[in-house]
Amino acid sequence: MKDILVLEGGVNVTPYIKSQGYTWTRNTLHSDKTTRVKTGNARVVKITDKLTLSFELGETPVEELRRFNAVLKKQTFRATHYGIDGQKNLEFYCSSFTAGARVITEDQEVWESASFTIIEV
Repeated sequence: MKDILVLEGGVNVTPYIKSQGYTWTRNTLHSDKTTRVKTGNARVVKITDKLTLSFELGETPVEELRRFNAVLKKQTFRATHYGIDGQKNLEFYCSSFTAGARVITEDQEVWESASFTIIEV
């Protein structure tokens, strides 16, 4: 199996990603000089492309979720991901992190799902 996502510090998320739980999106950033002319055609001035990666996790031990969250809540972090362009190591920030609990009692804690989105800086 290829490593799909390894967060800085060697925190490997890959084993917990659900089947079909990974979305790779390339977003183009345009200059403020991008405009439409009188004919309606776009005059595009492209600055660069940035990636948005979204993940859905299956049942994950709480200790692992805590490790993921410790990295994802940083201002920015480095991560190695595998996508259409192959394997890359880039700087990201996390725009959202959601975890769903199945059971939380004094004796047991089971989290059945988590999802998050990271965006290239």
